[in-house]
Amino acid sequence: ASETGTTTDGSVDAGMGVAISIVQVTTTQTIANVDPSITFNTAPKAGNAIIVAMTCFSDIDNCTVPPGGVTDNQNNTYLRVVEGDTIISQPTHGARGYIFIAESIGAANGNFTVTVNPNGNPMMNYQTFAWGLIEVAGLATTSTVDRIGATTNTCCNTSTSVATSQPTTLA
Repeated sequence: ASETGTTTDGSVDAGMGVAISIVQVTTTQTIANVDPSITFNTAPKAGNAIIVAMTCFSDIDNCTVPPGGVTDNQNNTYLRVVEGDTIISQPTHGARGYIFIAESIGAANGNFTVTVNPNGNPMMNYQTFAWGLIEVAGLATTSTVDRIGATTNTCCNTSTSVATSQPTTLA
């Protein structure tokens, strides 16, 4: 095993001789009033992780994306690891951030499309999403999220209050 550090290609060696690296990302999309979907340009590799990051704005119920609210057409399971506090802009308007992860995905059969299905009917509850996907190699195949920290709702900076305790995991 090697020490934790940055490798020559910019990826992070997690101390187990396995580099954590970003394989591909989608362009960030902003879409309104539909249940949004994004398709990777290239099918992700089996065993990698898919991270879904989004901010959702809603007119009525502050855009709630429940556990199970992110799916793909390859039957992978997405774990909701972050549901941010609601940022209220008006009494009936609000936004919140989310992060979901699918660990150790299966082999893709054709296009790889991820869809978000928030609570509520978009036609009755105007919703806008800014979101994107990241394929990551080298993360742990299970229990990728080692710890969950807390943050206060202070506009534009996000950090966690704890570090990971295991290599190849996220905090």
